[in-house]
Amino acid sequence: MEQVDRLIAEYRTFEDLSGLCVQMADLLYKRCFGRLDGGCNRSADIERALNIYEWIFPIAGGDSRARALYGAGTCHYQLGNYNQAVDRLKALTEHYPGFKQAATAYYRLAASYEALGHAGVLPVPEAELQIEQAYAAVLEKEEGHSDLAGYAAIKLGRLYFRKSQWHDAVVAWELAYSRFSDRQEVLRLFVSDLANCYDMLGDVRQAVVWYRRAANILDRYDPRLSKVKSRLKDLSGR
Repeated sequence: MEQVDRLIAEYRTFEDLSGLCVQMADLLYKRCFGRLDGGCNRSADIERALNIYEWIFPIAGGDSRARALYGAGTCHYQLGNYNQAVDRLKALTEHYPGFKQAATAYYRLAASYEALGHAGVLPVPEAELQIEQAYAAVLEKEEGHSDLAGYAAIKLGRLYFRKSQWHDAVVAWELAYSRFSDRQEVLRLFVSDLANCYDMLGDVRQAVVWYRRAANILDRYDPRLSKVKSRLKDLSGR
């Protein structure tokens, strides 16, 4: 109790004390991902951090509550508790839209909806709507100027591609290309599908441009390469 009394004496307001508790949870979480020295029992330490975040956010206010919601949502996400991750991250983004890590929160929110959709917990149309809105929010928050925004654009492009929304997929993947133009390992994730989008839109010139890029970027053992070269040959012969 003496240690508790000293703690309370040093942090006299509740806001100070709740902020300190959030810092403790942050340290536990960061230790699990190599950002702090020290051994880590990953799941156990994430659970400990989660317990602190969950204790704090219902009774804290201001920045401490926002940080606790973000921390709780992130811990639930890492532990595979996707319903709970959605609850916490949605509360964060709805009540604290200016939170400094809102873009990351939206990205994890989208990924949680993806997991719930794949598991059949949510109907596909509902999951896709939530995924689209969350990834679009990442682009809005980051204004397309970060790797996080680039990866969100890749995810959006895939969603639009599956729905045969070729133009929307092109817009998303062109944005991703502008971010990752010099990183072939990332471009391989979408460049052949981007070429296919232009093909489906009937834009032969751009389709040829992107099929050529895909042919130069894809690994020689990539099963997509033969299809890319075949289609490039067909279009180039027109």
